Formats: sequence, structure tokens, C-alpha cells
Amino acid sequence: MNIYYKAQRRPQPGIKGGGKTKYVAKIVYAGEVNEEAFYRRMSEHSRLSYPDAFYAAMIFQQVLQDCLCEGKYVRLKILGTCYPQFSSRAVDTEKQVRPQSIRNPSLHLRPTKEFQERLFHALKKVKP
Repeated sequence: MNIYYKAQRRPQPGIKGGGKTKYVAKIVYAGEVNEEAFYRRMSEHSRLSYPDAFYAAMIFQQVLQDCLCEGKYVRLKILGTCYPQFSSRAVDTEKQVRPQSIRNPSLHLRPTKEFQERLFHALKKVKP
């Protein structure tokens, strides 16, 4: 299992004309795993049948959504900590902070150290 990356050229931010060229690592995605393939892999790695794997994933999703919508962090030893996140538009006064100023609600995952290490060890550079 490998995560491939390549170097991507980036201009220097805030400098007219781009300034000195810098390079950053960018993931080269190997495709997508759809729900059906994900549940099938779950059932292959366990004693769960495909329908049981689907049901377990659906329950996991529902419970995770419920907890996050209650404004709670969800700590899972195998994954890490999931929490809700959003960005908001800057306004001039406290009274102007309303739901309309909030944008991009999302889920953030802060992985465990073990999870991070496994991802790090999977990195492989793509040959140019």
C-alpha cells in the first residue's frame, strides 16, 4: 500500500510576479473507492457479510453525525478525534455574528499517532 506524491511548483505568496519559485509535495490520487467497494472490503477483512458491513457503517455514520451535530468531539482509539469545523466571514460587531456569517461546515479528523505513522510510511515519490 502506497500513497504517491510529486513535487508541485508554487509561486511565493504576496510577491508581485510570483517571487522565488518554491516546491511543495502534492498527493497523486490513485482513484476512488465507492461505498459498495468499501463495504465489500470491510466484509473481506472481517466475519461480517456484505449486508452486515453496510449496516454497521450506516450505524457508525448515524451515531457520528448525531454526536457532531450535538457539538461534541468523538474520540476513537482506532481513528483519532473527529470534530465539527467551519469557517466564518469576519464582521465588525459581535451582534453581526449569525448563522449567515458561517460557511463551509465540515468534519475534521485528527488521526492518532499510529494512524499518522502508517500514512507517513506509505509515502512514495513518483518518478518524474
